Amino acid sequence: MKTLAFIGILSAAVLSATAGAKASESLNYRCNLGNQFAFIETIPEEGRAILEDIDGKTILVPDGRGGYFNDGEEISFDRDKPVPELWLGDVSHRCEIATPASSNQTHSNGAVGGNDTQLNLQGQSLGGKLRDGPGLNFRQTGSLPEGTWVTILKNTGVRMDGYDWFEVAADSGLRGYQWGGIMCSNGSQIAGVYQACGAQASSQPAVKVAQQQGGGWMAFALAPGGAFGHGAAPTRAGAEQFAMQYCGNNQCRIADTTQARCHALAVSPSSHGIGAGDSEQAAMNFAMGWCSNSGASGCRIEYSYCQ
Repeated sequence: MKTLAFIGILSAAVLSATAGAKASESLNYRCNLGNQFAFIETIPEEGRAILEDIDGKTILVPDGRGGYFNDGEEISFDRDKPVPELWLGDVSHRCEIATPASSNQTHSNGAVGGNDTQLNLQGQSLGGKLRDGPGLNFRQTGSLPEGTWVTILKNTGVRMDGYDWFEVAADSGLRGYQWGGIMCSNGSQIAGVYQACGAQASSQPAVKVAQQQGGGWMAFALAPGGAFGHGAAPTRAGAEQFAMQYCGNNQCRIADTTQARCHALAVSPSSHGIGAGDSEQAAMNFAMGWCSNSGASGCRIEYSYCQ
C-alpha cells in the first residue's frame, strides 16, 4: 500500500509540474476548422498569443484564466482543457499541441554573428526581457520597462514570428538581446523592428500605445479602475486589437473608435470622457466636455494622440 501511495503522489507531482510548464512556456497549437487549419502561438512572457489562419494574423490577449481572447473578433482560446479549444464566435474547434514556438526561429547558419548587421541607432523598448543570446532558448539577463531608451547595436539576423532579434544597450548599463516585436526605432522604422516610435512615444514613453504606420483608425480600450490602452492601425480591427492588448486587463472593453486625426481621453475620480477631432485641441475639448457633462469634477486630460 505504501508503494502505491508513493506512486500516486509522484504522479500528481509530475502532472502538476507538466501543467506549470505548459502555462509558462511558448507553444504552438494546430486547430482543425474542418476544411482548413488555424495555428495559434502562445507567448506568455509577452502577454499575448497569435492566431494565424487563411485571413492573416490576429493578436489575442490573456483572459485572466489561462486562456486568450480577442473580444472585437469574437475569438477565444482555452488551452487548459484536456483537449484545447478555439472558439470562433459561438462555434468551437478542437486543437492540439504542434511544435514548440521556438521552432519558428531561424538563422541561416545557426550561429550568432554569422549574419550580424551593425546599426548603432536609437530606439525604445516597449517593455520585455533581455537575454544573453538572440532567442527564447537563451537565459534571461534582465528586463527593460516600457519606454526605456536603448541603443540598437546590431541586427543578429535571427528572425522569429516576423521580427528580428537585436543586441541593445540601455543607459543604465544593461546590455543583451531583445526581440524586435517589442521594440520601436527612433526616426525611420528599422527592418525587423515592430514600428517607428513616433513623436508621441518619445514624449510620453510610459503610456501604453501601439501604432502602425499608415494610420486610418484609432481606438480606446478602458477597464474599471482606470486602466486604458490606445491603438492606431490602418484597419478598425487592428486598432481595437492594439488597444485591448495594451490595456492589459481582462475587464478591458473597447470604448471608442474613430477615423478622426486626433483622439483624447479625459478622466476624473468618478468619470471619463473621450473626444475626437481634426486637431489635438479639439479632441481634448470634446473629451473634457464629455467628462464634465456627467457632473464630474476634477476632469483632466490623461492622454491625447494625433495620427
